[in-house]
Amino acid sequence: MTDPTVTINALRRDVRRLKFGLALVAIGGGAALLSGAVSPPGDARFGTITAERINIVEPDGLYRAVLTNAARTPGPMAEARDGAAEGTRNFPFAGLIVYDADGEEQGGYGTGASEQQGSLTLRTIDWDHGRGEAIATFRRVAPDGTGTAGTYFSEYPPEGETPLDGKDRRRIKLQVPGQDAEVLLADREGRDRIVLRVDAAGDAAIEIRDADGNVTFRAPDASGPTVGARQ
Repeated sequence: MTDPTVTINALRRDVRRLKFGLALVAIGGGAALLSGAVSPPGDARFGTITAERINIVEPDGLYRAVLTNAARTPGPMAEARDGAAEGTRNFPFAGLIVYDADGEEQGGYGTGASEQQGSLTLRTIDWDHGRGEAIATFRRVAPDGTGTAGTYFSEYPPEGETPLDGKDRRRIKLQVPGQDAEVLLADREGRDRIVLRVDAAGDAAIEIRDADGNVTFRAPDASGPTVGARQ
């Protein structure tokens, strides 16, 4: 018959060993977590990554680039360190947005679509959403299937106005709507004041308009129909 005292002592030794093992596991896990908290992120290699959005940030959290789908496009950022509400742009798009060292939006490339505006592919250079200046190339296909490609130059809004008020601030626009070719020069209110156009048949015309859109000069025929239209 086994001595009860011997059995109890053996159980006590097993319990002490178990406690010691658990303590070592806890110490090792805590050290690993602490090491991960203070060490910079390591390099990793993946075959395929599926994501709705990828943010590239500086060590202090400042946004430098965002690769996103249309649903998660960040809105205009006053401070790129904190981000902005998603889906607040007037035309959300999927693509790449880049920011400068101060967190100002500086350009990107993207595509988008809506039932009202059709589809749009846009590439912007030196874009500052906080002040409204831009150089951009675009390709738009309207809901009826007609297409327009071109380049436009925007400027700062007038004193006291905001670039987020929806006003058209494109001062110069070079575009090919359908088979025509146009150069549009606008005033600071977004109104086309000079229109140069060569249509699909090869006929050329120049118009000068007043602030109300009335033609004050047209060549070669001042009595002909108004040419050109902002797309």
